[in-house]
Amino acid sequence: NLGLGDAMNLGWKLAATIHNKSPEGLLDSYYTERHPIGVKVLDWSRAQVVVMRPDPHSLALNAIIRDLINTRDGATYIAGRVWGVFTQYDLGSNHPLVGHSVPNFEFEDGTRTGELMLDGQGILLDFDKNTSLQILVSEYGDQ
Repeated sequence: NLGLGDAMNLGWKLAATIHNKSPEGLLDSYYTERHPIGVKVLDWSRAQVVVMRPDPHSLALNAIIRDLINTRDGATYIAGRVWGVFTQYDLGSNHPLVGHSVPNFEFEDGTRTGELMLDGQGILLDFDKNTSLQILVSEYGDQ
């Protein structure tokens, strides 16, 4: 999942840069956005190594973690970490959804976000009717 996230993050930025559609510093944002996620994955991997050791301390920790996984909150946490659900980019906003992958929610007309993404094109969800975003989108036509 980490490699796919890296490829997705960098791919659209490279395409925008090649087509002269990117703001200054867009490629530099790759490191800012992806490095913290890589650090978290590395920490997660290190924790897994510790839990899998055969020494008494690790075995005790493994038993506690198994107990936690058997709870709803524990299972949700583990699944979220493995699937990347809790991944959030720091984009300088306090809104709880900013920086997260978009959930597959349903719009008022019954369309779901997943349906809008089937053609592989990016989508922009603007719930505030931001004028600057509308201007930006108009430059891309039907892309």
